[in-house]
Amino acid sequence: MSSRVFSTSIALLLFSLIFPPAFAATGEETVEDKPATESVTEKPAEEKSSASKPAAEKPADEKPAEKKEPTRKPETSKPETHKVARGPLVIQLSLEGVFEARRMHELVLRPETWSAFKVVEAAEHGDRVDKGQVVIRFETDDIDRALADLRRDVELNKLTFKVAELELKTLERLVPMNLAAVDRERRHTKEDLQFYLKTEGPLNRRTADVSIDLARQTLEYYREELAQLEKMYEADELTEETEEIVLRRARNAVARAEFMLERAEIFHERSIDVELPRREESVKESAERAVLESELNQAILPLRLEQVRVEFEKAKVACQRAEERLAKLESDRELMTLKAPAEGVVYYGRCVDGAWRRGSSAEGLRRSGSISANDVFMTIVEPRPLVVRASVVEKHLADLKRGLRGTATPGGFPEMKLPVRLDRIARIPDAGTKFDAVFQVTLDLDAESIMPGMTCKMDFTPYRQRRALTVPPKSVFTDEWDPQKRYVWLYREGAKPQRQPVVLGRQTDDKAEVIEGLEAGDEILTKAPEDDVKK
Repeated sequence: MSSRVFSTSIALLLFSLIFPPAFAATGEETVEDKPATESVTEKPAEEKSSASKPAAEKPADEKPAEKKEPTRKPETSKPETHKVARGPLVIQLSLEGVFEARRMHELVLRPETWSAFKVVEAAEHGDRVDKGQVVIRFETDDIDRALADLRRDVELNKLTFKVAELELKTLERLVPMNLAAVDRERRHTKEDLQFYLKTEGPLNRRTADVSIDLARQTLEYYREELAQLEKMYEADELTEETEEIVLRRARNAVARAEFMLERAEIFHERSIDVELPRREESVKESAERAVLESELNQAILPLRLEQVRVEFEKAKVACQRAEERLAKLESDRELMTLKAPAEGVVYYGRCVDGAWRRGSSAEGLRRSGSISANDVFMTIVEPRPLVVRASVVEKHLADLKRGLRGTATPGGFPEMKLPVRLDRIARIPDAGTKFDAVFQVTLDLDAESIMPGMTCKMDFTPYRQRRALTVPPKSVFTDEWDPQKRYVWLYREGAKPQRQPVVLGRQTDDKAEVIEGLEAGDEILTKAPEDDVKK
């Protein structure tokens, strides 16, 4: 066998071992499998000579040579792999934002007592106003009438308070005097009763007895005098006329004395039987009444004084409250004309996280409409400076650091690019599980059309690495015993894949940065080996 033929055979054998799919199922080499530069391989001379002999010329006892098939390894296909290389890794972030004014002045009615605010006139949405310019007027007829009534109530309460004050001062001096007078009256009545029972009653009875005795004695005296006169005139020689005068006078005196005796007897009986018992009863009742009245006054007069004190305090409080109500209503009266606190643009409603919302009160900003208290119905917006407000989902928090710069594209002006910078971001989420973020924006002269409430799209590049070592995210697996650990399957030809721990950095949808564990040129499996999956 020539050296050239032997070298060719060795090359074919090695080729069949390295690339087994190039052979047919029988193991024989096809024409297509041969190299293009060498379509037919020369056979050895002995094989040529034996092949050229006819079958009849061969010895009869010579057996045909057995054909040996070439030995080959089992067919195996190479698994899907990824070759680790360095390249650019860029993380892009887009956020929807709203332009918001830095300085906004909300107009809200916060009355003390008044509740009816009916619109007479109001500035239109979008009007530009100067500081101090009237932006809304309300009807004042009802509140002016209420103020007049309340002022009269205040004056009446003041008069009531003065009367109560004067009465209190008087009673504070008079009650002790009345208590002393009552006590003195009870004492005097008691003394009078004792005097009557011991002295006056018996004396009155004796007086009545003496009076009737005196009347009897007088009558007897006049009768005796008349009898003596009659005897005397019978014996003397006086003239008849003189005798008649004297006797008539004496008879008249006797008649009067008889009448006086009769009268004295009647009144004596009356006095003894009626007047003296009545008098005694009256004195006793007066003494008892004085005791009761004294006890009652001693209890009532201090209570009355305390009642007046309470009424005084009540009148004082009523007066103060009336004055407070008047002051509050006068303050509410000033709300009937509202002026712009600053120069700016009129917006109906209020700004909430950059978005403008019209409440029920904002809908009432028309003639004869009503505005509710404690509800922002209008906002005076200073159109410059502006910021951009956005809501950030939790997964973007790691990419948003204070000072991050980007560009904002207004929704109405797609050709405009405005520089933005993250100023602050909330530390806790809102009710919608998003985080409020505020961005500083630089506006040039071409951005005069940008107004609060307009929207924009902001683009940021929070991470950029020119030569990052990356792998497909699907080729990175999590340790089943320690979820914090990551690994890949390191592939080397002819060897069993091995687990290789890795430390990851930033990640996108199609790239995962490897910080530790791999080098450029390493080859890894894109999916776990079958035997590992079966486990």
